[in-house]
Amino acid sequence: NISSDTTMSALTAAANPCLEPFEHRGITFKNRVGLAPLTRGRASYPEGCVNDLHVKYYTQRSSGGFILSEATGISRRGQGWYKAPGIYTDEQVAAWKIVTDAVHNEGGKMFCQLWHMGRAGHSDLFGDVPLSASALPLSGEVTVENHVKKPYETPKAMTDEDIAATLAEYKNATKCAMAAGFDGVEIHSANGYLLDQFLQTCSNKREDGYGGTLENRLRFMKEVIEVVLTECPAERTMIRFSPNGAFQEMGGEDNLETFDAAIQAAAGYKLLAVEVMDGLTFGFHEKCAQYTLERTRKNVNIGNPDGSTAVIGNVGHTQESANKEIGAGNADMVSIGRDYMSNPDLPERYRDGLPLAPQPAYPDWWTHEDAQGYTTFPKATPTLHYFGPFAGRAELIRLVCKAGALELEECYEKPTDIAAFASPGSLPLFTHNTLKMAQSGAIEMYCASIAPNFASLSVGQRAKDQMFACIKEEALAAVAKPLFGEKNKDDITAVFDKYLGMIEAYLPAEGFVNGESFPTMADLAVVNICTSYMPYGAGIKVAGYDYKKFAKVAALVDLTMGHENLGGYAANDIAVFGL
Repeated sequence: NISSDTTMSALTAAANPCLEPFEHRGITFKNRVGLAPLTRGRASYPEGCVNDLHVKYYTQRSSGGFILSEATGISRRGQGWYKAPGIYTDEQVAAWKIVTDAVHNEGGKMFCQLWHMGRAGHSDLFGDVPLSASALPLSGEVTVENHVKKPYETPKAMTDEDIAATLAEYKNATKCAMAAGFDGVEIHSANGYLLDQFLQTCSNKREDGYGGTLENRLRFMKEVIEVVLTECPAERTMIRFSPNGAFQEMGGEDNLETFDAAIQAAAGYKLLAVEVMDGLTFGFHEKCAQYTLERTRKNVNIGNPDGSTAVIGNVGHTQESANKEIGAGNADMVSIGRDYMSNPDLPERYRDGLPLAPQPAYPDWWTHEDAQGYTTFPKATPTLHYFGPFAGRAELIRLVCKAGALELEECYEKPTDIAAFASPGSLPLFTHNTLKMAQSGAIEMYCASIAPNFASLSVGQRAKDQMFACIKEEALAAVAKPLFGEKNKDDITAVFDKYLGMIEAYLPAEGFVNGESFPTMADLAVVNICTSYMPYGAGIKVAGYDYKKFAKVAALVDLTMGHENLGGYAANDIAVFGL
């Protein structure tokens, strides 16, 4: 179970640099934690179109500072992964537009990763021999249609004509990405795919203008950047490198020199960001020293001295390592992959000090064609179960979550494992991660203790909140007796006179109960009595009662309901049972 002490002491943004907003090049990133590009499959084949699963997957993860799409093929020949999406046809653009619109509706930012697999593809998937810097095949097997394994093929060393055609494909894909509503693009120059095959000496054995010297090996990458920038401005363009990676037989003794030059060259175009896979959990070639984010920052600043190119760290980062690297100035943001798969609300879990769900099993990463292991991971969002359409005892809980900026899932169905709540079976019931609770008063206090807007309240203020909530609870029991009995108007009136009179005596002459500039649970409890439907509102209607006879009560209700933190929240005043 999660104690209120734990959640109340969750690190603030000041101690959590990764949760601070980042204003950069005209873009507001709401925090510095992004979803890394993760190839998860599930697109249509051979069309390469995303679908409703992708819409749900990305919107579930839109609370991060940014989303980098899964690797997305720039052409049929570049899209050599079974059921990976593309971004080169009108049909693909239309499908991606649904995804980006949904992400934007949730306040997210999304960038399309432009991908050409080079020698890592297979002719079974696109009908032609794969392309690469040199005719050097990978060892082992590649997955083709229906997850069949076949040996890698010997690629064709690209001619000048092949290079020109591929540059045209990058240009078209970038144009398509912008038409699909992406906020920008990321050029995939990592993990042994086509651009990386040109950069590294282990895969580039050319003796022409695209090989041999370091400057020649950088040439294709620079030409790709230049053609991408004809369709997407530099302030919306990123690039990704993997100087440490052993994936797909990459890595060399000269990688430090190679990637110093590559990062300087890329930053020289004043790109929005350079993302470097500095971590080692994806596999380290061990042929030279580890490439660090500190080294990345140095070379980014050499390439772009005005500091307008951000650094993004990737691979194996945790909240602790993200805070360390960002706090030290080595990175501006981090992208998280595997933990984000099973924790769609990862930034919120970081913020609230909640435990992370275990990473999914490897088969769930991309081998399925359905929701399993993809969109089936729940958020740690609190869930409130109550009778609909009126909230009853749950109404103050809803008000607390709304005013406290605590996201709340609402459900009209009773959980099946009712015994786990230590409840005789009555609603409301409440879940938050592993915590299960009954009793509305306890739920109210818990939600108030973890609500972001109430984090600064003192112990005394919280005690006053609890006092008003207890008065509300006593009033509920008192008004329910005549309301559900003989409906005697005088008896109902007497109850309201007693409890609202008590509240009137406690209220300050003006302002909110706790003296803050925003309403807290004490104010919301008064609103609950005066405006919610069941049972208070029903009693007010039956008795024809006017709570406005108490001037301070009436003023507090108006002040609270008009506050921006309630965001137009409307009390449920529908007539139920004809009352």
